Amino acid sequence: MHNVTSATRLPDVLPLIHGDLRVQMFATCTGSPPFLAGVPELLAEAGLPMPPWEQAEETEFDLAIATRATAANRAQFAAS
Repeated sequence: MHNVTSATRLPDVLPLIHGDLRVQMFATCTGSPPFLAGVPELLAEAGLPMPPWEQAEETEFDLAIATRATAANRAQFAAS
């Protein structure tokens, strides 16, 4: 999540996958200080583990849901 506006989109998606035991959910922040205010609090409220951005960039995912297209482009995806 880059800013609070992006983070407020999270409640639109979480109910769709929250109960699916096949899905492990994480959230992370880019850490851009000018935009970060309130984002960690919103993510903590959602009860999601929050690895640092650098760790998330290095982690391999099967699926990534991003609130900004540029964040999705930086995700590492597992080979099929």
